[in-house]
Amino acid sequence: MLGNVQRLWRDAHDKRVTVQTSAADWQSVFSSSSKTLRLVLQSAVLGVGAYLAIANQLSPGALIAASIIFARALAPIDQSIAQWRVITGAQQAYNRLKETLANIPAEPEMNVLAPPKHTLTVTDLSLKAPDGETVLMEGANFSLRAGDGLGIIGPSGGGKSTLVRGLLGIVPATSGEVRFDGATLDQWSKEQQSQFVG
Repeated sequence: MLGNVQRLWRDAHDKRVTVQTSAADWQSVFSSSSKTLRLVLQSAVLGVGAYLAIANQLSPGALIAASIIFARALAPIDQSIAQWRVITGAQQAYNRLKETLANIPAEPEMNVLAPPKHTLTVTDLSLKAPDGETVLMEGANFSLRAGDGLGIIGPSGGGKSTLVRGLLGIVPATSGEVRFDGATLDQWSKEQQSQFVG
């Protein structure tokens, strides 16, 4: 497989280099063209202004002011061409982000439950690592009423943080359940959970 992987990577890399070189060449062409056009236009403005000044139809101060204003007017065009790669990169990133967000499935319609106020019940809660094999914690059982407190102590790696992640639904339970006022976590929308879980 190594030879095929190297060939695929080399082909992709060569294609990328070719595209980047072409893009850099076009950017240089546009940048040089815009600067040349700007200098030609500024020279033309100065030439016309000098002619009008010689004909006593324009003061030298107005000629200088017109030249400065014209240069300032063309500066944003030069800057946009010079920063074209940044602009297109930002546009591509925006499009990728928009596409990613559009592909996130909408949450299903759920009945709106009243915020939990009375009990938190954990029954035979077991949690596994994302690999699906390593057991992080198993058999947690406790029940708390409003106003109760519970201290969780233990050595590093004993499952304290994992238990809290399980209570929040960040680590999905492989068995057992967590209930707020008798309702399981999946009965609350994420938006509702964010209002009563910190």
